[in-house]
Amino acid sequence: MKNLMNVFIIAFFFMQIANINAQVVQRKSDKEFTISGIVIDKEANEEQIGVNIYVESDKMKGTISDFDGTFSLKANEGDIIIFKYVGYQDYRHTVTKDEENLKVILQTEALQLNTVVISASRRKEKILDAPASITTIDASSIQKKQELIWAII
Repeated sequence: MKNLMNVFIIAFFFMQIANINAQVVQRKSDKEFTISGIVIDKEANEEQIGVNIYVESDKMKGTISDFDGTFSLKANEGDIIIFKYVGYQDYRHTVTKDEENLKVILQTEALQLNTVVISASRRKEKILDAPASITTIDASSIQKKQELIWAII
C-alpha cells in the first residue's frame, strides 16, 4: 500500500511538471525583427505621444511612442504587437518581416464611465442622483463686484 501511494505521488509530480512545460509560449519562429514606425490619430492626423506598444505573448517586451509619435521594437516573426492608448481602440499587428516606417493609425473610441460621487451620506450615488445646485452668473454682475472691490481698495 505504501509503495502504491509513492507511485501516485511521483506520477502527480510528473504530471505537474508536464503541465508547466505545456504552458511555455511556443514561438512560430526564432527570427527576430525590428519593427519601427509612427503612431497617428486618425481624426486629427497628429502624432500620438506615449502610446503603449508591447508584444501580446510577452508584456515585458515593449516600448512607448516618443514625442514625435515614433517607436522601435524588437519582436519575433508571428508575434502580435498591441498598440494601446486611453480613449482609442486597441490596434493589433502581426509581425511578418522587418518593417520600417510602419504607419499605425489609431481611431478614437467612446468610453462610458460610471461616475461616483462621494458625499456625507456615506453611500455611493451616481452623479445624476446627487443633489446639486446650479447658479448662473452673468458678466455684468462680475463687473459690478470688481468695481466694488476696486472702490474699497
